[in-house]
Amino acid sequence: MRLVLEHDKYMRTPATREILAGRRIPFRLSRGRKGRLSKMHRKFVILDGETVLTGSYNWTLESDEQNCENMLII
Repeated sequence: MRLVLEHDKYMRTPATREILAGRRIPFRLSRGRKGRLSKMHRKFVILDGETVLTGSYNWTLESDEQNCENMLII
Protein backbone atom coordinates (compact mmCIF):
# COMPACT_ATOMS: atom_id res chain seq x y z
CA MET A 1 0.00 0.00 0.00
CA ARG A 2 1.18 3.52 -0.83
CA LEU A 3 -0.57 6.84 -0.25
CA VAL A 4 -0.51 10.21 -1.97
CA LEU A 5 -1.97 12.90 0.26
CA GLU A 6 -2.80 16.55 -0.38
CA HIS A 7 -0.03 18.58 1.24
CA ASP A 8 -1.97 21.40 2.89
CA LYS A 9 -4.75 19.16 4.20
CA TYR A 10 -2.13 16.83 5.71
CA MET A 11 -0.42 19.77 7.40
CA ARG A 12 -3.73 21.03 8.86
CA THR A 13 -4.95 17.62 10.10
CA PRO A 14 -3.14 16.37 13.22
CA ALA A 15 -5.16 13.13 13.27
CA THR A 16 -3.84 12.11 9.85
CA ARG A 17 -0.26 12.81 10.88
CA GLU A 18 -0.71 10.82 14.10
CA ILE A 19 -2.20 7.82 12.29
CA LEU A 20 0.60 7.71 9.73
CA ALA A 21 3.37 8.31 12.28
CA GLY A 22 2.65 4.97 13.92
CA ARG A 23 2.46 2.96 10.70
CA ARG A 24 4.87 1.73 8.06
CA ILE A 25 2.78 2.96 5.15
CA PRO A 26 4.83 4.79 2.53
CA PHE A 27 3.29 8.10 1.51
CA ARG A 28 4.13 11.30 -0.24
CA LEU A 29 2.56 14.74 -0.21
CA SER A 30 1.35 16.41 -3.37
CA ARG A 31 -0.28 19.60 -4.59
CA GLY A 32 -2.34 20.53 -7.62
CA ARG A 33 -1.09 21.43 -11.07
CA LYS A 34 -0.37 25.05 -10.15
CA GLY A 35 1.93 24.31 -7.21
CA ARG A 36 1.77 25.75 -3.70
CA LEU A 37 -1.58 27.51 -4.00
CA SER A 38 -3.52 24.66 -5.59
CA LYS A 39 -5.05 21.44 -4.31
CA MET A 40 -4.61 17.84 -5.33
CA HIS A 41 -8.32 17.06 -5.47
CA ARG A 42 -8.24 13.51 -6.81
CA LYS A 43 -9.72 10.78 -4.67
CA PHE A 44 -9.22 7.16 -5.61
CA VAL A 45 -7.91 3.86 -4.34
CA ILE A 46 -6.52 0.96 -6.36
CA LEU A 47 -7.21 -1.97 -4.07
CA ASP A 48 -5.73 -5.07 -5.62
CA GLY A 49 -4.29 -4.02 -8.97
CA GLU A 50 -7.78 -4.37 -10.48
CA THR A 51 -10.46 -2.75 -8.32
CA VAL A 52 -10.66 1.07 -8.28
CA LEU A 53 -12.71 3.18 -5.85
CA THR A 54 -13.28 6.79 -6.92
CA GLY A 55 -15.78 9.57 -6.38
CA SER A 56 -16.48 12.64 -4.28
CA TYR A 57 -15.96 10.80 -0.98
CA ASN A 58 -13.26 12.61 1.02
CA TRP A 59 -12.10 9.73 3.29
CA THR A 60 -12.79 11.74 6.43
CA LEU A 61 -15.02 11.16 9.44
CA GLU A 62 -16.95 14.31 8.47
CA SER A 63 -17.65 12.90 5.01
CA ASP A 64 -18.79 9.66 6.58
CA GLU A 65 -21.13 11.24 9.09
CA GLN A 66 -22.29 14.57 7.62
CA ASN A 67 -21.77 14.89 3.88
CA CYS A 68 -23.69 13.45 0.95
CA GLU A 69 -20.86 11.77 -0.97
CA ASN A 70 -20.62 9.27 -3.79
CA MET A 71 -18.24 6.43 -4.62
CA LEU A 72 -17.92 4.44 -7.82
CA ILE A 73 -16.37 0.95 -7.72
CA ILE A 74 -14.81 -0.15 -10.99
